[in-house]
Amino acid sequence: MHDYLVNYEAKHSIPNQNRLSYYFKEECIAGNINIPSPYIASLSKRPDNDYMWKNYADNDNGVVLALDANELKKISLDQSMLWFLKDCKYLKYTTQQEWMKLLESEISVVEANVKQSLFLHHVSPNVIARFDSRPLKAMLLLANFAAVVKRGNYVNEEETRIIVTTAQQEFKERIENYIRDNSINNPFNPHWFDEILYCTQREKTRFGKNGQQIRYREVYFPKSALKKIIVKKNPEKVYEHIKNSIWETVEIEVQ
Repeated sequence: MHDYLVNYEAKHSIPNQNRLSYYFKEECIAGNINIPSPYIASLSKRPDNDYMWKNYADNDNGVVLALDANELKKISLDQSMLWFLKDCKYLKYTTQQEWMKLLESEISVVEANVKQSLFLHHVSPNVIARFDSRPLKAMLLLANFAAVVKRGNYVNEEETRIIVTTAQQEFKERIENYIRDNSINNPFNPHWFDEILYCTQREKTRFGKNGQQIRYREVYFPKSALKKIIVKKNPEKVYEHIKNSIWETVEIEVQ
């Protein structure tokens, strides 16, 4: 992503003091607790994707849960979380021109989001005048664009991602130090740190097969988000499973 940003900024003759590409160097990202951590739920765009049925649904013996994208947007999140629903972009199948077009679109969204964020948090004009928004813009770009870039060998998945981005647990110490040491008033609303602290405390941890620590969030979909359950084999098993539950009225479709 760093290289694409460098090309984008050169193409548009963006002054050095306004460039974001610096923040995407590997040494600026690796282990940096200032960067929000993305939590991802992976979905597929089509219920009739044979590759997904074979590889992710127990060789046609599983089910597909068809979700309503509009209902997903009703997910209740902490205020300090960002929420995105985006299609993945695959490296081998996206041209240089397409990447540039995507970046232009995403950067314009980021610019708008930063202005809205400053307005919603009641940042005073004298603070905005000396507020370097580049780190915030870079974090938004990292959160809602970099998280959808995938290797080309996964293109058959046709993946769409729900991306929930929020502060890491370690970040709360940095915020505490900032509030204590900064000579100017906190430019954000008085409850900003409380929101981040509350949010980081709700992060959970499990351990993978190799003992690696994996952090995750529990985000529950509204019941209305489940449009139907799709099966290829043994629909009677699904009927039996959801009978006498809150899901028994959900449509079951046999492909």
